[in-house]
Amino acid sequence: MEETLAKMGIPTVAANLRIRREWQDLVPRQWRDKARPMVLEEGCLVVEVPSRMDAALLRYGTAALTEQVNAGLGSRVVTSVKITTPRV
Repeated sequence: MEETLAKMGIPTVAANLRIRREWQDLVPRQWRDKARPMVLEEGCLVVEVPSRMDAALLRYGTAALTEQVNAGLGSRVVTSVKITTPRV
């Protein structure tokens, strides 16, 4: 499906699908259980973490996350990371 979407000129949709499906394999260990991918928009990967404390701790690892996700996808679709917490 990703290949079809990419051929149609919709690589972001394909990347979103792969990131959600392969999250556990694509990301550094510290991100696996604490963060959940929400959306990739215009190069910005939005991830949700359960608390502000988790957000503060993971904020220092955004460069490694970007690098590893791009390596796993085989392209530089992720240019930045935004960390959010659930709205109460």
